Amino acid sequence: MGQRLICAPAMLPFAMLLLSWSAGCSPDPTGNGLGLSANTGGSGGSALAGNGGTGATAGAAGTMVPVTGGIGPDMEGTGGMAGMNDVAGAGGMLAGGAGGMGAGGAGGGGPAVEQCFEFRNHGQPVAGDTSKYPVPYGEQYVCNNYVIPWTGEVEMVRYETLYDNELILHHWLLYDVPGGAIDGTFLPCIGTHVLQDAQLVAGWAVGSNDVEMPPDVGLRMPGPDRSFMLEWHFYNSTDQVQEDGSGIRICVMPKGTRPKTAGMTWLGTEFFNGPAGMPAGVESEFGGTCINDSNEPITIFRLWPHMHQWGRNMASVVHRGDGTDEEVFNKPFSFDFQVSYDANIVLMPGEAITSTCRFHNMSAGPVAFGPSSEQEMCYQFAFSYPAGALDNGIVSLVGANNTCW
Repeated sequence: MGQRLICAPAMLPFAMLLLSWSAGCSPDPTGNGLGLSANTGGSGGSALAGNGGTGATAGAAGTMVPVTGGIGPDMEGTGGMAGMNDVAGAGGMLAGGAGGMGAGGAGGGGPAVEQCFEFRNHGQPVAGDTSKYPVPYGEQYVCNNYVIPWTGEVEMVRYETLYDNELILHHWLLYDVPGGAIDGTFLPCIGTHVLQDAQLVAGWAVGSNDVEMPPDVGLRMPGPDRSFMLEWHFYNSTDQVQEDGSGIRICVMPKGTRPKTAGMTWLGTEFFNGPAGMPAGVESEFGGTCINDSNEPITIFRLWPHMHQWGRNMASVVHRGDGTDEEVFNKPFSFDFQVSYDANIVLMPGEAITSTCRFHNMSAGPVAFGPSSEQEMCYQFAFSYPAGALDNGIVSLVGANNTCW
Protein backbone atom coordinates (compact mmCIF):
# COMPACT_ATOMS: atom_id res chain seq x y z
CA MET A 1 0.00 0.00 0.00
CA GLY A 2 1.00 3.65 -0.28
CA GLN A 3 2.48 5.78 2.44
CA ARG A 4 -0.02 6.77 5.13
CA LEU A 5 -0.26 10.09 6.92
CA ILE A 6 -0.21 10.67 10.67
CA CYS A 7 -1.19 13.70 12.73
CA ALA A 8 0.58 13.72 16.09
CA PRO A 9 1.01 17.30 17.35
CA ALA A 10 1.96 16.10 20.82
CA MET A 11 5.10 14.51 19.39
CA LEU A 12 6.42 17.76 17.84
CA PRO A 13 8.99 19.99 19.63
CA PHE A 14 8.38 23.68 20.27
CA ALA A 15 10.25 24.73 17.14
CA MET A 16 7.82 22.98 14.81
CA LEU A 17 5.21 25.74 14.81
CA LEU A 18 4.37 25.58 11.14
CA LEU A 19 4.17 22.60 8.85
CA SER A 20 3.39 23.29 5.25
CA TRP A 21 1.95 19.92 4.28
CA SER A 22 -1.13 20.60 2.23
CA ALA A 23 -2.71 17.58 3.90
CA GLY A 24 -2.02 19.02 7.34
CA CYS A 25 -0.09 15.95 8.45
CA SER A 26 3.37 14.43 8.16
CA PRO A 27 3.95 11.37 5.97
CA ASP A 28 4.89 8.16 7.73
CA PRO A 29 6.71 5.71 5.49
CA THR A 30 7.10 3.11 8.24
CA GLY A 31 3.70 3.39 9.84
CA ASN A 32 5.14 4.12 13.27
CA GLY A 33 6.91 7.46 13.34
CA LEU A 34 7.37 10.92 11.84
CA GLY A 35 9.09 10.78 8.47
CA LEU A 36 9.94 13.19 5.70
CA SER A 37 10.14 11.45 2.34
CA ALA A 38 8.12 10.79 -0.77
CA ASN A 39 6.87 7.22 -1.09
CA THR A 40 6.39 4.89 -4.01
CA GLY A 41 2.77 4.42 -4.96
CA GLY A 42 0.75 1.38 -3.92
CA SER A 43 0.02 -1.60 -6.18
CA GLY A 44 -2.76 -1.30 -8.70
CA GLY A 45 -5.87 -3.47 -8.81
CA SER A 46 -6.30 -6.89 -10.37
CA ALA A 47 -8.96 -7.95 -12.80
CA LEU A 48 -11.06 -10.72 -11.27
CA ALA A 49 -12.05 -13.80 -13.22
CA GLY A 50 -15.42 -13.60 -14.91
CA ASN A 51 -18.04 -16.31 -14.57
CA GLY A 52 -17.78 -19.10 -17.04
CA GLY A 53 -20.24 -19.11 -19.90
CA THR A 54 -23.01 -21.61 -20.28
CA GLY A 55 -22.70 -23.86 -23.24
CA ALA A 56 -21.31 -21.83 -26.10
CA THR A 57 -22.07 -18.52 -24.41
CA ALA A 58 -18.99 -16.43 -23.69
CA GLY A 59 -17.83 -16.03 -20.10
CA ALA A 60 -18.26 -12.62 -18.40
CA ALA A 61 -15.46 -10.09 -18.56
CA GLY A 62 -13.04 -9.81 -15.63
CA THR A 63 -14.01 -7.11 -13.10
CA MET A 64 -12.02 -3.86 -13.12
CA VAL A 65 -10.73 -3.29 -9.54
CA PRO A 66 -8.87 0.03 -9.14
CA VAL A 67 -6.67 0.62 -6.06
CA THR A 68 -5.69 4.07 -4.80
CA GLY A 69 -2.09 4.91 -5.52
CA GLY A 70 0.54 5.57 -2.86
CA ILE A 71 0.30 8.76 -0.86
CA GLY A 72 3.26 11.11 -1.13
CA PRO A 73 3.84 14.11 1.13
CA ASP A 74 1.23 16.28 -0.58
CA MET A 75 -0.99 14.26 -2.87
CA GLU A 76 -2.16 10.83 -3.89
CA GLY A 77 -0.63 9.05 -6.80
CA THR A 78 -2.82 7.79 -9.61
CA GLY A 79 -4.45 4.52 -8.69
CA GLY A 80 -3.55 1.41 -10.63
CA MET A 81 -6.27 0.03 -12.91
CA ALA A 82 -7.01 -3.51 -13.91
CA GLY A 83 -4.81 -5.14 -16.49
CA MET A 84 -5.29 -5.24 -20.22
CA ASN A 85 -6.72 -8.74 -20.14
CA ASP A 86 -10.13 -7.76 -18.75
CA VAL A 87 -12.13 -9.23 -21.68
CA ALA A 88 -14.63 -11.99 -21.75
CA GLY A 89 -13.39 -15.52 -21.92
CA ALA A 90 -14.40 -17.46 -24.95
CA GLY A 91 -17.51 -19.56 -24.57
CA GLY A 92 -16.81 -23.28 -24.32
CA MET A 93 -18.71 -25.93 -26.21
CA LEU A 94 -20.12 -27.38 -22.98
CA ALA A 95 -18.57 -25.32 -20.11
CA GLY A 96 -18.05 -21.56 -19.97
CA GLY A 97 -14.59 -20.17 -20.50
CA ALA A 98 -12.74 -18.32 -17.70
CA GLY A 99 -13.15 -14.56 -17.47
CA GLY A 100 -10.17 -12.37 -18.34
CA MET A 101 -7.41 -11.90 -15.74
CA GLY A 102 -4.94 -9.06 -15.46
CA ALA A 103 -2.79 -7.29 -12.90
CA GLY A 104 -3.37 -3.56 -12.38
CA GLY A 105 -0.65 -0.99 -12.90
CA ALA A 106 1.27 0.41 -9.95
CA GLY A 107 -0.16 3.52 -8.32
CA GLY A 108 1.98 6.65 -8.66
CA GLY A 109 3.86 8.03 -5.64
CA GLY A 110 3.36 11.69 -4.64
CA PRO A 111 6.28 14.02 -5.38
CA ALA A 112 8.47 15.34 -2.56
CA VAL A 113 7.33 18.71 -1.23
CA GLU A 114 8.97 21.22 1.08
CA GLN A 115 8.18 21.40 4.79
CA CYS A 116 8.69 24.63 6.75
CA PHE A 117 9.57 25.28 10.41
CA GLU A 118 9.57 28.49 12.45
CA PHE A 119 11.93 29.36 15.29
CA ARG A 120 10.88 32.42 17.32
CA ASN A 121 12.63 34.64 19.80
CA HIS A 122 10.70 34.53 23.09
CA GLY A 123 10.72 35.88 26.63
CA GLN A 124 10.60 32.78 28.86
CA PRO A 125 13.16 29.93 28.55
CA VAL A 126 10.60 27.15 28.08
CA ALA A 127 9.27 25.27 25.06
CA GLY A 128 6.02 26.67 23.74
CA ASP A 129 6.48 30.19 25.13
CA THR A 130 5.04 32.95 22.93
CA SER A 131 5.92 36.01 25.04
CA LYS A 132 8.37 38.56 23.66
CA TYR A 133 11.99 38.95 24.69
CA PRO A 134 12.82 42.19 26.60
CA VAL A 135 15.89 44.00 25.25
CA PRO A 136 17.39 46.64 27.58
CA TYR A 137 19.37 49.68 26.44
CA GLY A 138 22.65 48.93 24.68
CA GLU A 139 24.09 45.93 22.87
CA GLN A 140 23.12 42.36 23.68
CA TYR A 141 23.55 38.83 22.35
CA VAL A 142 21.15 36.01 23.25
CA CYS A 143 21.29 32.40 21.99
CA ASN A 144 18.13 30.27 21.74
CA ASN A 145 18.33 26.46 21.82
CA TYR A 146 16.09 24.14 19.81
CA VAL A 147 15.66 20.42 19.27
CA ILE A 148 15.99 19.45 15.60
CA PRO A 149 12.36 19.01 14.50
CA TRP A 150 12.80 16.22 11.94
CA THR A 151 13.85 12.58 12.17
CA GLY A 152 15.17 11.92 8.67
CA GLU A 153 17.87 13.51 6.51
CA VAL A 154 16.86 16.81 4.93
CA GLU A 155 18.30 19.79 3.07
CA MET A 156 17.22 23.43 3.19
CA VAL A 157 15.75 24.99 0.06
CA ARG A 158 14.99 28.50 1.39
CA TYR A 159 14.91 30.64 4.53
CA GLU A 160 13.42 33.95 5.54
CA THR A 161 13.32 36.40 8.44
CA LEU A 162 10.05 37.01 10.31
CA TYR A 163 10.40 40.59 11.55
CA ASP A 164 8.92 41.94 14.73
CA ASN A 165 11.00 44.84 16.12
CA GLU A 166 13.40 45.87 13.33
CA LEU A 167 14.45 48.94 15.33
CA ILE A 168 16.76 46.86 17.53
CA LEU A 169 17.74 43.90 15.30
CA HIS A 170 21.35 43.78 14.11
CA HIS A 171 21.62 40.17 12.93
CA TRP A 172 20.72 36.54 13.52
CA LEU A 173 22.88 33.48 12.83
CA LEU A 174 21.65 29.87 12.90
CA TYR A 175 24.23 27.30 14.02
CA ASP A 176 24.27 23.51 13.96
CA VAL A 177 25.69 22.41 17.35
CA PRO A 178 26.03 19.12 19.28
CA GLY A 179 22.78 17.50 20.44
CA GLY A 180 21.28 17.61 23.90
CA ALA A 181 19.60 21.01 23.74
CA ILE A 182 16.68 21.69 26.07
CA ASP A 183 14.06 22.92 23.65
CA GLY A 184 13.11 26.58 23.99
CA THR A 185 15.80 27.58 26.49
CA PHE A 186 18.11 30.54 25.96
CA LEU A 187 21.17 32.18 27.52
CA PRO A 188 23.18 35.36 27.01
CA CYS A 189 26.12 34.77 24.66
CA ILE A 190 29.03 36.79 23.32
CA GLY A 191 28.89 36.22 19.56
CA THR A 192 31.68 33.64 19.39
CA HIS A 193 31.20 29.87 19.51
CA VAL A 194 34.72 28.56 19.03
CA LEU A 195 34.54 25.76 21.61
CA GLN A 196 30.99 24.65 20.80
CA ASP A 197 31.59 22.64 17.59
CA ALA A 198 29.27 25.14 15.90
CA GLN A 199 28.71 25.10 12.12
CA LEU A 200 27.00 28.13 10.56
CA VAL A 201 23.85 27.15 8.67
CA ALA A 202 22.15 30.42 7.68
CA GLY A 203 22.00 34.08 8.64
CA TRP A 204 20.62 37.58 8.22
CA ALA A 205 21.85 41.11 9.02
CA VAL A 206 20.36 44.60 8.81
CA GLY A 207 18.77 45.21 5.40
CA SER A 208 19.50 41.70 4.16
CA ASN A 209 17.24 39.68 1.87
CA ASP A 210 15.63 36.25 2.17
CA VAL A 211 17.52 33.42 0.46
CA GLU A 212 16.33 30.67 -1.88
CA MET A 213 18.58 27.93 -3.21
CA PRO A 214 18.86 27.29 -6.97
CA PRO A 215 16.35 24.64 -8.13
CA ASP A 216 19.00 21.89 -8.28
CA VAL A 217 20.67 22.71 -4.91
CA GLY A 218 19.85 21.91 -1.29
CA LEU A 219 21.73 23.40 1.68
CA ARG A 220 23.03 20.77 4.10
CA MET A 221 21.14 20.46 7.39
CA PRO A 222 21.99 18.67 10.64
CA GLY A 223 20.39 15.37 11.59
CA PRO A 224 18.27 14.72 14.68
CA ASP A 225 21.37 13.86 16.75
CA ARG A 226 22.39 17.55 16.62
CA SER A 227 20.71 20.75 17.87
CA PHE A 228 20.07 24.28 16.63
CA MET A 229 21.43 27.39 18.33
CA LEU A 230 19.90 30.63 17.06
CA GLU A 231 22.02 33.67 17.91
CA TRP A 232 20.27 37.06 18.08
CA HIS A 233 22.27 40.31 18.16
CA PHE A 234 20.35 43.36 19.40
CA TYR A 235 21.36 46.99 19.57
CA ASN A 236 18.83 49.09 21.51
CA SER A 237 19.70 52.77 21.20
CA THR A 238 16.43 53.99 22.70
CA ASP A 239 15.95 55.08 26.31
CA GLN A 240 13.52 52.30 27.17
CA VAL A 241 13.27 48.51 27.14
CA GLN A 242 12.21 47.15 23.76
CA GLU A 243 10.45 43.83 23.18
CA ASP A 244 11.06 41.48 20.28
CA GLY A 245 9.41 38.34 18.97
CA SER A 246 11.16 38.06 15.61
CA GLY A 247 11.76 34.64 14.12
CA ILE A 248 13.05 32.71 11.16
CA ARG A 249 11.40 30.24 8.82
CA ILE A 250 13.42 27.51 7.15
CA CYS A 251 11.98 25.19 4.51
CA VAL A 252 13.46 21.77 3.81
CA MET A 253 13.04 18.79 1.51
CA PRO A 254 14.23 15.18 1.81
CA LYS A 255 17.96 14.79 1.22
CA GLY A 256 18.59 13.67 -2.34
CA THR A 257 15.53 15.44 -3.74
CA ARG A 258 17.96 17.87 -5.36
CA PRO A 259 21.17 16.57 -6.93
CA LYS A 260 23.65 19.05 -5.36
CA THR A 261 24.32 19.63 -1.66
CA ALA A 262 25.77 23.00 -0.64
CA GLY A 263 27.22 24.56 2.50
CA MET A 264 28.17 28.04 3.76
CA THR A 265 31.81 29.07 4.23
CA TRP A 266 33.22 32.18 5.97
CA LEU A 267 35.69 33.85 3.58
CA GLY A 268 37.72 36.92 4.51
CA THR A 269 39.99 37.78 7.44
CA GLU A 270 39.94 38.52 11.17
CA PHE A 271 43.37 40.15 11.27
CA PHE A 272 43.32 43.96 11.44
CA ASN A 273 46.93 44.60 12.48
CA GLY A 274 46.42 42.27 15.41
CA PRO A 275 45.42 43.89 18.72
CA ALA A 276 46.51 47.29 17.37
CA GLY A 277 43.52 47.36 15.03
CA MET A 278 42.95 49.56 12.01
CA PRO A 279 44.16 53.14 12.41
CA ALA A 280 41.76 56.03 13.01
CA GLY A 281 40.90 58.64 10.41
CA VAL A 282 42.13 56.79 7.31
CA GLU A 283 41.02 54.14 4.84
CA SER A 284 42.44 50.63 5.27
CA GLU A 285 42.15 47.35 3.39
CA PHE A 286 42.35 43.84 4.87
CA GLY A 287 41.72 40.52 3.14
CA GLY A 288 42.08 36.76 3.30
CA THR A 289 42.55 33.92 0.80
CA CYS A 290 40.96 30.45 0.51
CA ILE A 291 42.30 27.72 -1.77
CA ASN A 292 40.41 24.92 -3.46
CA ASP A 293 42.53 22.08 -2.11
CA SER A 294 39.98 19.43 -3.11
CA ASN A 295 40.19 17.30 -6.26
CA GLU A 296 37.04 18.69 -7.89
CA PRO A 297 35.59 22.05 -8.99
CA ILE A 298 33.81 24.20 -6.40
CA THR A 299 30.85 26.34 -7.49
CA ILE A 300 30.01 29.49 -5.49
CA PHE A 301 26.44 30.56 -6.26
CA ARG A 302 25.80 33.27 -3.64
CA LEU A 303 27.96 35.80 -1.76
CA TRP A 304 26.95 37.78 1.34
CA PRO A 305 29.40 40.49 2.53
CA HIS A 306 29.43 41.38 6.23
CA MET A 307 31.23 44.22 7.98
CA HIS A 308 30.27 46.72 10.66
CA GLN A 309 29.83 50.49 10.64
CA TRP A 310 33.23 51.41 9.15
CA GLY A 311 32.97 48.94 6.23
CA ARG A 312 32.83 50.58 2.78
CA ASN A 313 33.49 47.97 0.06
CA MET A 314 33.95 44.23 -0.54
CA ALA A 315 35.87 42.77 -3.49
CA SER A 316 36.74 39.16 -4.38
CA VAL A 317 39.37 38.04 -6.88
CA VAL A 318 39.99 34.51 -8.17
CA HIS A 319 43.60 33.49 -8.81
CA ARG A 320 43.33 31.21 -11.83
CA GLY A 321 45.48 28.20 -12.59
CA ASP A 322 47.04 29.94 -15.61
CA GLY A 323 48.43 32.73 -13.40
CA THR A 324 45.78 35.35 -14.22
CA ASP A 325 43.51 37.10 -11.74
CA GLU A 326 39.77 37.52 -12.29
CA GLU A 327 37.68 39.95 -10.27
CA VAL A 328 34.41 38.15 -9.56
CA PHE A 329 32.83 40.52 -7.02
CA ASN A 330 33.11 44.23 -6.25
CA LYS A 331 30.28 45.94 -4.37
CA PRO A 332 29.96 48.96 -2.08
CA PHE A 333 28.97 48.04 1.46
CA SER A 334 26.44 49.69 3.77
CA PHE A 335 26.00 48.69 7.40
CA ASP A 336 22.25 49.34 7.04
CA PHE A 337 21.81 47.39 3.79
CA GLN A 338 23.67 44.07 4.01
CA VAL A 339 22.23 42.19 1.04
CA SER A 340 23.41 38.93 -0.48
CA TYR A 341 24.10 38.54 -4.20
CA ASP A 342 23.74 35.78 -6.78
CA ALA A 343 27.08 34.54 -8.11
CA ASN A 344 28.41 32.03 -10.61
CA ILE A 345 32.05 31.38 -9.69
CA VAL A 346 33.84 28.10 -10.40
CA LEU A 347 37.11 27.40 -8.57
CA MET A 348 39.09 24.63 -10.18
CA PRO A 349 41.40 22.48 -8.01
CA GLY A 350 44.41 24.54 -6.93
CA GLU A 351 42.77 27.90 -7.63
CA ALA A 352 42.15 30.42 -4.84
CA ILE A 353 39.80 33.30 -3.99
CA THR A 354 40.86 36.42 -2.07
CA SER A 355 38.19 38.58 -0.39
CA THR A 356 39.21 42.12 0.60
CA CYS A 357 37.33 44.60 2.79
CA ARG A 358 37.88 48.32 2.62
CA PHE A 359 37.19 50.39 5.75
CA HIS A 360 37.14 54.06 6.64
CA ASN A 361 37.61 54.30 10.38
CA MET A 362 36.06 57.63 11.31
CA SER A 363 36.23 57.01 15.05
CA ALA A 364 38.62 58.74 17.43
CA GLY A 365 40.81 55.68 17.91
CA PRO A 366 41.93 52.36 16.38
CA VAL A 367 39.35 49.61 15.80
CA ALA A 368 40.21 45.94 16.22
CA PHE A 369 38.43 42.77 15.14
CA GLY A 370 35.52 41.61 17.31
CA PRO A 371 31.82 40.70 17.46
CA SER A 372 30.59 44.06 18.81
CA SER A 373 29.16 46.70 16.49
CA GLU A 374 31.83 49.00 17.93
CA GLN A 375 34.49 46.62 16.57
CA GLU A 376 34.88 45.35 13.00
CA MET A 377 34.58 42.20 10.91
CA CYS A 378 35.53 41.23 7.35
CA TYR A 379 33.51 38.27 6.12
CA GLN A 380 32.38 37.23 2.66
CA PHE A 381 29.92 34.42 3.40
CA ALA A 382 29.95 32.03 0.42
CA PHE A 383 27.25 29.50 -0.46
CA SER A 384 28.93 26.77 -2.50
CA TYR A 385 28.87 23.12 -3.51
CA PRO A 386 30.04 20.47 -2.87
CA ALA A 387 29.29 21.19 0.79
CA GLY A 388 32.42 21.74 2.87
CA ALA A 389 34.84 21.62 -0.07
CA LEU A 390 35.93 25.24 0.49
CA ASP A 391 36.49 24.83 4.24
CA ASN A 392 40.07 24.54 5.49
CA GLY A 393 39.25 23.51 9.06
CA ILE A 394 40.51 26.74 10.66
CA VAL A 395 37.88 27.89 13.15
CA SER A 396 36.78 31.50 12.71
CA LEU A 397 36.25 34.19 15.36
CA VAL A 398 39.76 33.64 16.70
CA GLY A 399 41.67 36.31 14.74
CA ALA A 400 42.60 34.12 11.74
CA ASN A 401 44.51 35.66 8.83
CA ASN A 402 42.52 33.62 6.31
CA THR A 403 39.04 32.49 7.29
CA CYS A 404 37.86 29.51 5.25
CA TRP A 405 35.43 27.85 7.64
